Amino acid sequence: MANSLQASGLVQERQQDDGVLKAVQVAVFAAYRQHFGTAHKLRFVWLSLPPGQAYVAGRQSRTSSLQIPVPDGTDDAVRHRFMAAVCTLWMEATGCEEDEIVVSVPDLSYAQRFAAQNLARLAGQGRVRTRLQLVSLALLSKLRRRGIAMMSINLSRAA
Repeated sequence: MANSLQASGLVQERQQDDGVLKAVQVAVFAAYRQHFGTAHKLRFVWLSLPPGQAYVAGRQSRTSSLQIPVPDGTDDAVRHRFMAAVCTLWMEATGCEEDEIVVSVPDLSYAQRFAAQNLARLAGQGRVRTRLQLVSLALLSKLRRRGIAMMSINLSRAA
């Protein structure tokens, strides 16, 4: 059975519809298998950024980002080919320009430490409640959106 890895994406709210994001998930998973084999399966979590919360050069941002962990010690040439493939498929699926997508492919161990540190920031007793809120929002979204686990960066909002 394949080891499940979490890939995350940040998109501007209402910029990409669910059909596009599903197509991206499928294409990225296929590219992942092509570059790294079948030992891992990607599980996507999307975070939407509401309008007015991200700007580039004084304008509303259209930039999206993806973080997709790769096996520790992946050769830079393989890493770069994979990033180029992901950027190309993202641009084809979304119609965005090359400066509107950021792809990060950290070593798996680094991505896991990063995720753990983000969870550790949730202080004190609110940590459990916030974790439950994050998980429930993602699961509800995945059911409602038929395969897209999407949360708003603002936890009080449904994505």
